[in-house]
Amino acid sequence: MGEVVRACTSPVRSAIRDNVAGKLASSSRFGLNLAAAAYAVDLAKSLGLLQDRNLVWTNLGHLLHLIHDENPASAHCSLSDRQVYFFLRAFLEFDGAAFIHFAKRIEEHGSIPSGGSEERWPEIAQRLFLETYAEYLNLATDPKDRIRIRQLGERRRAKPFKGNSGRHQCFVHLNALCRLRLITAATTNDRAYTQAPPIPDGASPTAKLLRLLPDAAELERAVSAGRLYEIVGELSGRTLRHHDFHHDAFADMVHQLYRRVVSTGVSLCSLQTLTEAIQIEALVLGHKPPHAHVILNQLRSIQRESPRTIRFHVDVYGRPAYLKIS
Repeated sequence: MGEVVRACTSPVRSAIRDNVAGKLASSSRFGLNLAAAAYAVDLAKSLGLLQDRNLVWTNLGHLLHLIHDENPASAHCSLSDRQVYFFLRAFLEFDGAAFIHFAKRIEEHGSIPSGGSEERWPEIAQRLFLETYAEYLNLATDPKDRIRIRQLGERRRAKPFKGNSGRHQCFVHLNALCRLRLITAATTNDRAYTQAPPIPDGASPTAKLLRLLPDAAELERAVSAGRLYEIVGELSGRTLRHHDFHHDAFADMVHQLYRRVVSTGVSLCSLQTLTEAIQIEALVLGHKPPHAHVILNQLRSIQRESPRTIRFHVDVYGRPAYLKIS
């Protein structure tokens, strides 16, 4: 795991980012300042929502557009279930190691910082990075990856976090865990985070997270197997039932989602965007999210009915990756 918020090193990318951030800051009803807006853009890149080079939406960026709630509310409003499912999925893939690290600390000590401890935020951040680097060093098999991870750890030891840098490195993860209902924030002079109330099965959300994803190795396996929404459903605490979308209802959903995606100006709709939007909708309805291959088979079924109007486009490996509806 590298730095969560990566700085733009290219002057051109920095100029583009600052321009986008300036528009975001000026148009925000919440009075977001320029530095915070630039940070939001960098975080969006780190979560795979924006392409690094030209800052256009990725497949996940289009998915965020699909689940966006137009209801005007304050900056600190609670996320809808649909938004929680999306952001939990995104943070698990791109920040899951930090989630697991802090979940372990919450379960072990009951709070962060731990009660009665004199440990400060720079020390907490330092431990987060060094322990995560060590875990991924044990997983890495490619020599280049191992050298890179080892160098990151050596640089962090040589230049440990100090002052407010430790707070900022921790809060980006802890606030996300809090907004996603996995932990609770206690309002004190110095921020503290504790266990969230138990979910229906009696376990705390962090304990449930650790049962599902005990370490980085299991996290990487879950990402590779496409099981993130299955895990999100387990963490929701709801009793989900198996359900197959009716053929006509599924076709209507696909057409509605497709129209919303292409209304942004793209000529093709990513199957990843479409698939994950359907999985989120299943969770909202209280259903177990269908696996990607099940959704692809249903898409092929409606494509066979209208082969001239519904077409698949493949990626460089020859696999279906995009949908085009005339």
